This record gives sequence, C-alpha cells and structure tokens, in this order.
Amino acid sequence: MRFIFFLAILFVIAAIQLWRGKWTFLIQGYSSLSPKDREAYHARALGKLTAIILLICAFSLCLIALNTRYRFPWVVPLAMALILISGLGGSVYAKTSKRFKAHPTDASLEAEPAFKRANQWALFLCLSLTIGVGILFFFGSQQPKVQISKDSVSIRGLYGTTIDFSDVMSVMLIEESMHDFGTGRRLNGFDAGTNLLRGHFEQGLLFVNAKSDVTLQIRRWEDPPVYISFKKETQTKELYDDLLRHITEAEEKEEPPAQQIPEGN
Repeated sequence: MRFIFFLAILFVIAAIQLWRGKWTFLIQGYSSLSPKDREAYHARALGKLTAIILLICAFSLCLIALNTRYRFPWVVPLAMALILISGLGGSVYAKTSKRFKAHPTDASLEAEPAFKRANQWALFLCLSLTIGVGILFFFGSQQPKVQISKDSVSIRGLYGTTIDFSDVMSVMLIEESMHDFGTGRRLNGFDAGTNLLRGHFEQGLLFVNAKSDVTLQIRRWEDPPVYISFKKETQTKELYDDLLRHITEAEEKEEPPAQQIPEGN
C-alpha cells in the first residue's frame, strides 16, 4: 500500500510540473519529436492535458491503496476503468484536436505523421499495460485449485506450491475468517483490495477468501504455514476432511509392522 501511495505522489508531482509547462519529456508523442517539429504544437496545452491524466491516475491509485483496508469489490474495476479511459481518451483527444497545434504551417504538417506514430505507440503501450494488469487480476481472483495425491498436496494457480505429507506438522480447521484471524503485512503476494488474498504474507502463504468463516491451516516443519479457504465454507471443510484422511493413510503405510516376540519354549 505504501508503494502505491508513493507512486501516486510521484504522479501528482509530475502533474504539477507539467501544468507549469515543465517536464515536457513526459508528454507521450511530443517528447519523441525533433526540436523543429515541437514548434508546431502547444507544449503548454499538451502538458495540461497530460497533467489531468496523471491526476486521474493518482486518484485511481489512491482508491486501490485505500481499498486494501476497506475491501469494496467495485473499487478496483472502477479505478482500472478510470486509468484506461483517461489514458486512451487523452491520447485520442491530443491526436485529433486542433487546440494543440500552434499554427497550420508546413512544419506542423510535416510533424503531424511523426506525432501520430508516437501516439500510436503510446496507445499500444497503454493497452499492453492494461491487458497485463487485467491478466494479473484475472488469475489472482481465481479460486485455488487443490489436488491431493497419495503423498502430497498441490495448490495450483498464482503462487502455487506442493507440500509433501512428510513436511506437514499439523492440519487444523480454524472456525474464523482470515480477515479476523489477521494476515499481517504483505511480503510478496496479491492483494488488490478484494477479499481474495494470494501469496506470501507475514502470517504465512495464503490462498484464501478473507471473509470466509472457515480457514484450513497447514503447519509445516520448516516453512511458514499455508492457509486455504474457499467462498463456500462446505468446500473448505470437505478439503480438510479429504486432506486429513490422505495424511492418515500415508502415515499408516509408513509405520513398520509390529514385531512379534516368539513365545519361549
């Protein structure tokens, strides 16, 4: 959350500088033009437009950061939509509006194709970034897929792992949500402000729906514990019963048969 706020502050600082007519190297399309071609455009007007886009992005980032605490499901899609619409809309507006051209001279006509090409690349990068973030959110929002074999349990998906039964210290069903139990600080995980938490937190390795009232805890001998919970509590309980049964069967197979003491003559 601190990193997101830090990024938002950087966006605000850049927006202030662009509004003042400085830091024009941040203007998409314009910065790639030659000094001669730049004379055909109003740098101050382009700077103000870019400043507005950056302020919208900063506001959206603050929404995402605050939502890691309040967890409203509609906040992240709203913030992503604001970033996408402002970025794409601003690029199209800068490319088509005449208010950004200084004067219709030969220089502006020569610079226009280069400016359009630069904007096309900026649009491509914006779309690529949005699609990449969308893919991350898609995989991060999927329910964990758990597969149990005769000697291990595998968790598929983002931050997935495989746990051998020999590494399991205990398996416990906690009648409490991860939200109430506490996750601690996020170390290397996925938390976009929704109830779906994935990855490494101070509490352990999480694959949980934070508001589910039942959580499966797998304590390991050497590594941090693993927590699993589904949206449906019955699914979590069924996984607990199935996992406990497989671990018990694996332990029984490993136990050596009892030696029989021969009776004395």
